[in-house]
Amino acid sequence: MTETGPGPRAAGTGGQGRWGKLLWSRQLRKPDRSIHRKASTLHVLERGCVLGGESGTVADSFGWNDVVEFTKGIVEHHVNYKYKSTEFSFTFKLPDRTHGFTGRSTDRRESVFDGFSELVSPLVRAAQLPTMLTALHNGETIEFGDLKVALTGLTSPHWRKKNEHLEWRDVTNVKVYDGRLVINSRTHTTSWYTSRTADVPNLDALLEILKIVIDAL
Repeated sequence: MTETGPGPRAAGTGGQGRWGKLLWSRQLRKPDRSIHRKASTLHVLERGCVLGGESGTVADSFGWNDVVEFTKGIVEHHVNYKYKSTEFSFTFKLPDRTHGFTGRSTDRRESVFDGFSELVSPLVRAAQLPTMLTALHNGETIEFGDLKVALTGLTSPHWRKKNEHLEWRDVTNVKVYDGRLVINSRTHTTSWYTSRTADVPNLDALLEILKIVIDAL
């Protein structure tokens, strides 16, 4: 879906527009890019994102509350223990389309996506959490990739891909380190669940839900 309008500059200088106040704006130059072939600029606003095209046009836009799944991958590469580069990937899955962004930083060039996750992740999480918490309290199961969350506990494929259920009282801790999400339990000597963070959709909302439920026990 493509929208036309006053253009991204107007969206930024207009203050309180459809998506709220402009928070961040950057031009996309290789190797930083969008999968939307007409997008040359990216604008982050309080309630959504605007992809700018040529001559001030709007290539597309979407609200944070439209995001069904948000996944991100931030991977640092080192050679002989020295920093080489950081690869960025962000995917916003919407009901009718998907937007993806990729970028790369080196010791000589900073990507426009440096700090992008710290800015956008809380905005997406804040938009998703109310609906997710309501669904959870209504007895629904919420899926975060292969991890399922319900009032009764967590469910995930284990040995021979058979689903295994973990009650909340048996969760000992939840950690994110070295690019992985790890959930430990009193029922397993090794981790009960582990996955690359880049493979876990809506990771920030998941972590907040886990914290809320575990703290309430």
